[in-house]
Amino acid sequence: MSLSAGALQLAGFLMAHGFWTIADAAPGDRYVPQALCETADGERRLVTFDAPSEDESLAQADTFMGSTAGQFAECAIARESEVTTNQGQSARALMIDLVGAGETMAIVQVYRPAGEAGGFRLLGDELLLDERGTVLPRAVANPVIVSLREGAADHPGIEERWREWNTGRDPANPLVK
Repeated sequence: MSLSAGALQLAGFLMAHGFWTIADAAPGDRYVPQALCETADGERRLVTFDAPSEDESLAQADTFMGSTAGQFAECAIARESEVTTNQGQSARALMIDLVGAGETMAIVQVYRPAGEAGGFRLLGDELLLDERGTVLPRAVANPVIVSLREGAADHPGIEERWREWNTGRDPANPLVK
């Protein structure tokens, strides 16, 4: 895996930012896709894909990922999605596509929405997929997860919330059988 620790930390920072937005959202609000990109000299740019509909927002994000994202040294784009757990239940997830050094990776983090019993929580460890959509083996995923979480912990003001969201987190991802 040639994605740098810096690229992974960028994705982790965006993950924390996205979850903060999602955790504070009113019931029925939708998460607007966002990109966090970094230039070769370390300058970061946050782009929000706000549009009248979710489909339009996602189309804007896809267009950005297919064109503008390539102008940056690394770029992560986050969007919210409905997924099916290994028990056939519907769940919410934050999905992040990361591009850097000519390599791509997808990160999927399932969560329990704030409006459900017990409040907002992260469910299971991050699921990591390579450019072919293959789940990375645990031995490869573990150091990547460490870098992602380091990036999340770097988000200003997130420390207390991040600790709360991770309390009692079962490492078993609810998407994997």
